[in-house]
This record gives sequence, structure tokens and C-alpha cells, in this order.
Amino acid sequence: MQALIDEYRFDLVILLENNTPWVADGLRSLGSSVDRKEFQNLLVEMLEENNIEFVRVEEDDYDSRFLRCVELVREMMGEQR
Repeated sequence: MQALIDEYRFDLVILLENNTPWVADGLRSLGSSVDRKEFQNLLVEMLEENNIEFVRVEEDDYDSRFLRCVELVREMMGEQR
């Protein structure tokens, strides 16, 4: 994992808050709220340890999350609303 972190740096890192309902769609793991929170904490720890700036998206519905991410990308690219 560290090799990937060292090799790839991104202009924008978005961390989606773990606040949407769990969906057992066969693609996801860590279904318990405790496991999800622990994984979220691990991600934050890894980002901070590697001095990677990130933006938290805390909206709790999928449409709002998507729109917030679009807004962040547009801001990064210097686009005005």
C-alpha cells in the first residue's frame, strides 16, 4: 500500500464520510458500523501520516455527495459556478 501512496499523488483527494446506509450488494465488505468506522479512521490516519491533504464530504445522501464532489472538482479546476 505504501508503494502506491508514494508513487501516486493526486491534485484532489476526496474522503466520503461513512454516513450512508449499508448496501449488501456483493461488492462491499465491512458491513458493521464498527468495522466501517475503524476503516474510515485507518484511511484518515494513512492520509495524515503521508501528508496528503484531503477534503471530507459529509453529505449523507448520494445525490448531495455527488454534487459536492462535482463542486470540489470544479473549484480545483478554477471554474466558477
